[in-house]
Amino acid sequence: MIDAYGFYWDSNQLDQFLSLFTDDAIGVIYNNETKVTYNIKSEEQIKSDQERMNYFVQKGMQRRHMMANTIILEFTEYEASLLKYMTLLTTNQKTKTEFVTPILYRFKLKKVDGIWKISFREIIVDNPLDKPLEISSDKKKKSRICDQTFMYYLLPVSYTHLT
Repeated sequence: MIDAYGFYWDSNQLDQFLSLFTDDAIGVIYNNETKVTYNIKSEEQIKSDQERMNYFVQKGMQRRHMMANTIILEFTEYEASLLKYMTLLTTNQKTKTEFVTPILYRFKLKKVDGIWKISFREIIVDNPLDKPLEISSDKKKKSRICDQTFMYYLLPVSYTHLT
């Protein structure tokens, strides 16, 4: 399912991408030292995601989420949490493929009507993205990160911290 997450995003299949999430899924991103939390399926966020996909198509940028290591932190009959490393690549104008950044995802999953869905997603990038993630200013919640000595540069996604 997590690999489908990258595939659906990279192939601009927003409806399929969103089908992987619970209706109340939360996203978390970091903008400098500020943690930003939002609802992944809010009307504003869906519009922002569609605009982001359109931007990449219009600029001739093909994204590829290269999924890598997975660590399962917790697994029960109805819930799971995991960490997933991913490398983000972009091919611009079908001429040059570039490394964008490694990303650490934190996912929480829930089984809904027998189907696993993402209920929480946190995105932590090593480098600033070439197009920063954005979320609707109406729905975002912010909190300062005080115990980190580094800064994250990313924007959309909602979830609570995995333990």
